[in-house]
Amino acid sequence: MNEHTKAAVDLIAAMTAAMVPSMPYNGTGGHAGSETSKERAETEADDGTLAKRQREVMAFLWAQADRGATWYEVAEHLGIHHGSASGALSNLHKAGRIVRTSDRRGRSEVYMIAEIAATLPVTLREPRERVSRKEIAEAVAVVEARLFVAGFCDVQIEAALKVLRRAGGSHED
Repeated sequence: MNEHTKAAVDLIAAMTAAMVPSMPYNGTGGHAGSETSKERAETEADDGTLAKRQREVMAFLWAQADRGATWYEVAEHLGIHHGSASGALSNLHKAGRIVRTSDRRGRSEVYMIAEIAATLPVTLREPRERVSRKEIAEAVAVVEARLFVAGFCDVQIEAALKVLRRAGGSHED
């Protein structure tokens, strides 16, 4: 197989893989933790909305080629909410189908198709690690105990815990 045929086969394989939705969170695209959010995520996974959105995002990113796109550009092009665009990008990034570069437009990072980025001199960023609610609760308990033992007052402890809880806002159950 010559290099042009191999490149075409690789491209077709990548595009075919992109047709299968990425559902890294218990068979869904993820949710914010509330029962309503969980039901929405399950419905979107079951009725094909999640797969359709991810295909549309992939098609848009392929069309953008080496320019890539930000969450805002994806949302604007597809006419979807920030959370839907950002969620699709995060799931596709976590699955390795797209990459997040260190480039920025506006105040947003640029995403592009992994196969395209591999041919460019771009700096890539790893997917953000998610933290479970249980891990956050355990960290809060440890910090609270250590601050108490160190002699901090209740107001200082509560202020520190508030910051810690806010920092743990990106989580999964």
